[in-house]
Amino acid sequence: MVCELNMIDQTAGMITKTEVKYLDLISTPHGKWWIPFVWACNLVRAARRQGRISDNYLMKALLDVCTVLVFITYFFASTTCKGERCNM
Repeated sequence: MVCELNMIDQTAGMITKTEVKYLDLISTPHGKWWIPFVWACNLVRAARRQGRISDNYLMKALLDVCTVLVFITYFFASTTCKGERCNM
């Protein structure tokens, strides 16, 4: 888990130290690389419900961008995490 969080936090710079603390509190038998994606998708959905996103097409486009970023992050973390235990 250490390698995974370091890849997201320090190398990619996509998550705050406070969010890393929240991630540490989550217990899962699987990797935690997907949790920021869920957070981002929930923010997009909340913005749509609040009227900050004008239509479903824009919401889908934002969710597609989130999906691409998750795959890039996962690929980056899995290819640079050699020699360490990476719960992915």
